[in-house]
Amino acid sequence: MDINNNNKLKSFAFSVGKPWIRTCKILFKILIPISILIKILQETGGINYVSNFFDPLMQIMGLPGEMGIVWASAIFGNLYGGLLAFYSLQSSVTLTIAQTTILMTALLIAHSFLMEVTVAYKAGLKWLPIVIFRLGIAVITGVFLNFFYSATNLLQEPCHLIIPLSTSQDSSLLMWALNEIKNYISIAFIILSLIVILEILKRLGVIAKLNKLLEPALNFIGMTSKIVPLTIIGLTLGMAYGGALIIDETRSANISRKDIFYSLLLMSLFHSIIEDTMLVASAGGNWSGIVLFRLIFAFITTTIVIRITKNWDDNKMNKYFTRKDI
Repeated sequence: MDINNNNKLKSFAFSVGKPWIRTCKILFKILIPISILIKILQETGGINYVSNFFDPLMQIMGLPGEMGIVWASAIFGNLYGGLLAFYSLQSSVTLTIAQTTILMTALLIAHSFLMEVTVAYKAGLKWLPIVIFRLGIAVITGVFLNFFYSATNLLQEPCHLIIPLSTSQDSSLLMWALNEIKNYISIAFIILSLIVILEILKRLGVIAKLNKLLEPALNFIGMTSKIVPLTIIGLTLGMAYGGALIIDETRSANISRKDIFYSLLLMSLFHSIIEDTMLVASAGGNWSGIVLFRLIFAFITTTIVIRITKNWDDNKMNKYFTRKDI
């Protein structure tokens, strides 16, 4: 029994440790330049120019202009980069829970374009429609949430980070660097906790049960049986996992271009249900936006697109959404 337990423990540690180290290596190559850039912008006043540029878009979602740099960091970097930018601005900008939820929902819908849009492109889609869908639905969802929370007076309390990061009144560069290092360590442990939880859920069969719950919903909106299993993988485990599998399937010509588009559209708007959701929840995002309304808008958008295009032939799909050169 002890040998079996030791083997299970080693297996679990390996399953958790390897992706944690790999994720942290990739992540900190992005996070460190972003934190330095934000510090430079804060010290030089450049943050005001960024705020002014993004201010109109942020305002229609009920957010201060400074949050534009958070979204830009997530779009051109990744979700972690956006969150680090968010943490770096905490000392100068205070948001309500509603505003934080709006921002986090927008980040979940539109982030990591350099990687995730590339996945969609390699799977056979044109990159511009995916970018337009993700940015457009993120803004539409943000506008709706702003209206909803304002009209109902919900979540108007100041937001406090569930896992607070380091701040200091000492404005010296040395103290800033020390605080950033503490923040990196905190983020590394957040990532570790997410990977541990995800691995436990896999081993307990929770992910498999979630997949079974999602399958009828995907069939209902019009997705074919061939694409449903791969789509579910993307929804639960992330765009990279699901997208990579779809790329493999497209090479073997088992899935139509139309089905590929439907799958990747839904996957782009709503993916990594567990890991990404837990991550932004730790920053103060409320479940009503980051889960419920994000899911609703993703499924409504995909359903409308399926209904409009279900009778289109390959030529028409190639004209607007898919690539001919695959």
